Amino acid sequence: MLKNIILYLIILSASFLFSIFYYKWFSWIFLLIVALIPFISLLISLPMMIYTALNGFILYSDKEININEKFRIYLTNKNNSSVPCTGLKITLKAENKFANIHKKIRLKFSGSLDKTFEYCDNSLGKHCGSITVTAKSLKIYDLLGIFFIPVRFRKTLKTNVLPKAKKPSNIPDFENISILGFKPKVGGGFSDYYELRQYMDGDSLKSVHWKLSSKYDDLFVKEPSQPITKQFVISPQFTDNPDANDSILARVMYMCNLCNEKHMDFYAFLDNNINIAKIRNSDDSKHYLFALYEKIPFNQVAIDRSNAIVFNIFENGEEVNLL
Repeated sequence: MLKNIILYLIILSASFLFSIFYYKWFSWIFLLIVALIPFISLLISLPMMIYTALNGFILYSDKEININEKFRIYLTNKNNSSVPCTGLKITLKAENKFANIHKKIRLKFSGSLDKTFEYCDNSLGKHCGSITVTAKSLKIYDLLGIFFIPVRFRKTLKTNVLPKAKKPSNIPDFENISILGFKPKVGGGFSDYYELRQYMDGDSLKSVHWKLSSKYDDLFVKEPSQPITKQFVISPQFTDNPDANDSILARVMYMCNLCNEKHMDFYAFLDNNINIAKIRNSDDSKHYLFALYEKIPFNQVAIDRSNAIVFNIFENGEEVNLL
């Protein structure tokens, strides 16, 4: 490490000056000892340095954290060996492109890696987005931190920061969303809506509408149906302000959870109100957020925009529009 080398050179220079101005036998012995210390350190450390390099390392992080939680990186060796590590330095590049956060991390460790070493950072989890950490280099140092062994180490970690759901001030009335028509319910079963038709071979007698059949002297059955409603589309309107985007994502998360609770398929814009993703369950909701963070495609579909209701989520409010 550079500061260790500079400190040693200062001590060595002071020892040299001391030996010149204080011309005694022990001043030269002192200078010789100071000059040999790095090599003695290397001789003692080298077996442990080589063993540590050959043993290998595992670097990982949490896959998901909630906003404002600490971002953690974990380091351990592959064999959980108790052999002490004389000194380890890993240079990491961390970034959250969605929140425009960039940071360089220097992870330093010395001691035994029989237990997992944990590094915590408070700033990277302050805003929603995808944290990408790339390992650039790894060096194993001797006891004095002067000599080192470079180790090839390429690793990429990814952690998604999830928003905390927040109720919007203006929630659409799902009960009054326009019904365009009806279609047979897949799998049958109970439904609030039924269509009547004449009995056909293979129909269950349980579905016969006996009262109506007796009136018209013919068999009629009740066929479970489900309404065809206008398609509901969530449209987040992001800004360049990470705090505003956190607020928008919190309301997007709430609306996704609400639609999932109602067991309804819905849609959401991915970028610039052009590409639309279909969301069917809570897993889709989470992957939709990740797609927003990374600006990548996800479950893209084409919909009839003439029959769509758009719920726009802005920095300071919401509004419902027709496409």
